[in-house]
Amino acid sequence: MKVPPNLLRSQVEDFEHKPNWLSTKQLERRTRILTTGRHLLALHGLRNLRICDLAIAMNITAAAIRFHFADLDALLMEIIHEHNKAINSALGAIHQTDPDAVAKRRAAYLATTRGPHGSLTEAHFLLVRDAALLSDENYTAIHQSHDQHGIILAGKLDADIVLTLLDAPRLDPLRIHAMLATLEGTDPARLLPLPAPAPEPPAEPAEIEPPSEPGTWSDDPQTGLPDPFQPYNGQAPGAWVFNANNARSPPHAAQG
Repeated sequence: MKVPPNLLRSQVEDFEHKPNWLSTKQLERRTRILTTGRHLLALHGLRNLRICDLAIAMNITAAAIRFHFADLDALLMEIIHEHNKAINSALGAIHQTDPDAVAKRRAAYLATTRGPHGSLTEAHFLLVRDAALLSDENYTAIHQSHDQHGIILAGKLDADIVLTLLDAPRLDPLRIHAMLATLEGTDPARLLPLPAPAPEPPAEPAEIEPPSEPGTWSDDPQTGLPDPFQPYNGQAPGAWVFNANNARSPPHAAQG
């Protein structure tokens, strides 16, 4: 049986993660629209932007954006769709026969949905915050896909509770892992131990100043006191006057 050409094209697009009917320049523009649109949508929200706003920000025409995406809803759908594919790939890389598959998949999920500092990535933030603003059909499709993630990551716990914790914007990954481990009654450090503290750098040896030569002046009253019996600047011995801090006053003429 001959495979339909449109099915082959769809399979190639899924494999290459890009439409194969676009030119190189069009692919670059599409990637830029997705990246810039993701950033601005995360900053301002789906209902606070228009296609013309995005076009002005990118210094292109609205028609150039609509060539790839009919509206901002379609743009958001594609952003979330690509993000969900990245999550699926991360979860699918861990074999189900692994005895620690659930914990490792949770760690992979957090690594895919969180940035370097533990906060939600822009794409996942849009999934959590703005997906509900889409049409009922589009939201249902996204919601069903995300529910499947919760089922895969649930283990012995309730899927909704696990997904709520994993998607909580104000919780960092280590705290989420510790809370889930507590709910399951397992050791939080078994799979994801806290990073060991960095070793302190060795203390540098203190510099020891060489002792002052006899008769020379120094700010240190213990080592640099001048000899009061030596003449100074032509003044006779006894002309030295020291205050309570062992500081030398200007010499006075010797008293007869």
